[in-house]
Amino acid sequence: MADTKKSVRSWVLYNFGNSASATTIVAAVLPVFYYDVAAKGVQSLLAASYWGYSQSAAVLIVALPAPFPGAVSNYTASKKRFFMFFVLKKGSGPLAPIWRLFGAARSRGWEAALSQSSSLNRM
Repeated sequence: MADTKKSVRSWVLYNFGNSASATTIVAAVLPVFYYDVAAKGVQSLLAASYWGYSQSAAVLIVALPAPFPGAVSNYTASKKRFFMFFVLKKGSGPLAPIWRLFGAARSRGWEAALSQSSSLNRM
């Protein structure tokens, strides 16, 4: 019984954290970015419709192929591996700018990478 409580508690905490992250990004950060950067110079009604269209397209891009990895993980009995892959994939997103900096440093030297990073921050 204790193992069941632990697994339920773990799932609740994961779901709470994941939902809070997704809600904050989708409801608070992305619309502001979209209106201020991506739809700059576009009428507000047209920008709002573009925002809706892009969100609908994103949902379709995720929802249509989603059953296939689920079926593969069920058939091959590798649910934990699939779960960890997608958790790490989502968690590595914020690290992309850091990896970009290290890639530039490796190819052009640290001075060039840091100057590129500082010029991006001024934009």
